Amino acid sequence: MNIPKDSTGFLNRVIAISAGNHHSLALKVDGSVWAWVSNSNGQL
Repeated sequence: MNIPKDSTGFLNRVIAISAGNHHSLALKVDGSVWAWVSNSNGQL
């Protein structure tokens, strides 16, 4: 799995995380939300 990166490297300043069987979400202090999923069934 590729982990999304921001301009400073791996995700940092994350204040909340949510994860399921095939997806993950991270909320950063600046209000941005990062998500990564398998999308095997076209959920997105």
